[in-house]
Amino acid sequence: MQATMHERWRSFALRLILATGVLLGLARFLELPLVQPLLPVLREIVNAVDDRFDVATPTLVASKAGRLIELRVRIMQPLEVGGQVIPAQPDNWLPMRNLAASVLQPIVPLLAIILAWPVVAGWREASRRVGWTVVAVLILLVSNVPLGFNAMMVDARTLFPGATVGPLVYWNDFLQTGGNLVLPVGLAMLVLALSERRNSGTNGAAGR
Repeated sequence: MQATMHERWRSFALRLILATGVLLGLARFLELPLVQPLLPVLREIVNAVDDRFDVATPTLVASKAGRLIELRVRIMQPLEVGGQVIPAQPDNWLPMRNLAASVLQPIVPLLAIILAWPVVAGWREASRRVGWTVVAVLILLVSNVPLGFNAMMVDARTLFPGATVGPLVYWNDFLQTGGNLVLPVGLAMLVLALSERRNSGTNGAAGR
C-alpha cells in the first residue's frame, strides 16, 4: 500500500512538473491574445469597485520588463488619503502600470494542479471539474489584477507612513507576498474536492 501511494504521488509530481512547464510556455506565447480581450472587462471591474475614480480603457505597452497594462485614472470625487483630502481632478489623468503577465500568473498553478490530478470517475467527474475550474479562473481574474489596481489607487503609505488603509490594500499585500500562489493552490484543492464529492456520495449510495 505504501509503495502504491508513493508511486501515485511520484506520478502526480511528474505530471505537475510537465503541466506547469507546458502552461508557462503557453502563457508566455499567448500572453497578448489572452490578455488583450480582458482589458475592457478589467476597466469595468475597477470602475465598479470604487466610483471615486474613472478609468480609461487600459492599453498594453512594451517595456524592458515585458508587456505592461497601463491604466489612466482620474479622481472624480474628493479623496481622503493619509488624513489629507485630495480634491476631484477630472481633467488630470494619472498613469498606473502592472505587468500583463500578472493576469495569467495565478492561473498557471491552478490549471497545472487540476490537470495533473487524475480523474477516477470518468466523464461525469471530468465535466464537473471543468465547470468548477471555470469558476475558479473567474475568481482569480477578478481578485488579482483589478483589485490590485484599486488598492494601488488608495495606498498612500509611501507618502504618509502609518496612514490608515482599507481591506483592499491588505488584500493586495497578501497577493504580493505569496498570495498569488496560495490562492490558486487552495482553489485547485477546492475544485478537486467539489468534483469528487458526488463520486463519494454515489459510491456510498451504491454500497447501501
